[in-house]
Formats: sequence, structure tokens, C-alpha cells
Amino acid sequence: LYLSSPIKKRINFALNLQGGWVAGTAEDWDAQLTRYVRYFKDPAYQKVLGNRPLVFLFNRIPRTPKFPDAAAVAAAIQQLRAATTNAGLGNPYIVFQGWNAKNDFNTMQEYGLDAIGAYAVFTDATLGTSYMALAAKGRRMWEAGQTTGANVVPIVTTGWDDRTRVETKTPWTTGSTNYTLPPTPAELANHLADALNWTRNHRTNATPANTVLIYAWNENDEGGWLVPTLNPDGSTNADRLTAIAAKLKHETETNPAPGKNLAPSIQQEP
Repeated sequence: LYLSSPIKKRINFALNLQGGWVAGTAEDWDAQLTRYVRYFKDPAYQKVLGNRPLVFLFNRIPRTPKFPDAAAVAAAIQQLRAATTNAGLGNPYIVFQGWNAKNDFNTMQEYGLDAIGAYAVFTDATLGTSYMALAAKGRRMWEAGQTTGANVVPIVTTGWDDRTRVETKTPWTTGSTNYTLPPTPAELANHLADALNWTRNHRTNATPANTVLIYAWNENDEGGWLVPTLNPDGSTNADRLTAIAAKLKHETETNPAPGKNLAPSIQQEP
């Protein structure tokens, strides 16, 4: 629906590829290349550092006959880069998303990527903890990424609570009992402001792409969302969006910067 919308340029988009799907059998790599470059050409596709399409890769690509090792993945990444630049676009800025900064840095180097980040921040608590504790863990992830010497795209979390996957069974995971309390709109907006400040303060040594990633638009059954929901009385609750919109407006007024790095990431699925 987004890609066919006549107003999609009001907010850009970017790909968030999942390693398992990249290596899957639903679509071969050559077909994926063609599709990705077609997306990159879209005027609404998010570019950074000039004309470089922004791409996220979530988790390592599992071994398959097409991708038997990291060298094969690196070669495929080079194919993607060549296909993109041959189409007249900039070299893709590819961010690896994992769970451990040191390991993620190693993967970034093995695959020939540009930065590291994360898809989400999950809680270690078993009985629930505060949202601010989760946000603090997210900040430690930014700092751990910077310590490796890698470029970083900071992750901003909107929460973690996947108990619905315990209560309502899903075929892909059993869920867990770990959860955090949901953020207040002000807490979420302040966490975003912290990430924006951190990004601005590390532009020369860690965040050249001037980009943060918010988890997530609609990972509702994982406890992380921005999408408007319903109150118990059936009325619309868009408080999270309202809060971050106000924070972003304040940010652009007080810290103007070139470019518009505001885009949802679209996950690739078969």
C-alpha cells in the first residue's frame, strides 16, 4: 500500500533485509538485485551521505549453496553495490543489525558493509522493568558500537513485551515472559532526543550517515510500536506519534541540518 500511495514522498522508505530471506529459495539473488535497485531508483527511497541508498541487514545470512561462507556473501554485496552504481545511484550504505557490537563489527568487516546497529532492544528482566531501563540499555548499545571503531546507526526503542506470543501461539516463536512497562509519550520522545543528540555529537567519528532507527512502526506483538492504536473506549490513541512529532519539530528548529533522514524501513519477506 505504501509503495502505491500518491503521497509516499511525504515520508521516505528504506529496506530492512532479513538474512534468512536473502538466502531463501523464494527469490534468487539476481532477482533480488533487480528488485532492490528498482526500489533505490524510487524518489521516495531514503538516501544518506548524498545519493547513497540506505539499507539494513538484520542478522547474518545463513549458509546455503549460494552463500557457503562469508566471502560469498561479500561477493554478493559487491554485486549489489555495482548494480546500484551502474544505475547512476550512490554506493549503498549498508548497516548490519545484530545483538553484540564486537561480533557485529566482525560481520560488518567480513561482509564489506558500512556500519552496525540493531533491529530492536530486548529486555533481560523476567518480571518486567521500567522503559527507561530499556532505553538505557539501548544507549549502551550505541556506545558499544562506537567502541569497536565502526560507524553506528543508533537504535531507539519503543518498548519490549512479546507476551502475546505466549498467550496466542505463533508458528515462528514461542515468545517469552520478559517484558518492560510501556513508555509514556514523554519518555519515548526523550529517548529519541537523546539518540539525536548522540548522533549529532558523533558525526565525525561514528555517525556520518546522520541517521537513527526507531523500533518499530508496528511490531505490536513484540511490544514496540508507533502506529496509532485504540483506547479501551474505542477512540484513537496517537500519543506516541504526537510526542515524537513535537520532539522532531523542536529538533529541526533548534538544530537544523541538511537532508531529511526520516523513513520507515520495510522488511523483506517472501
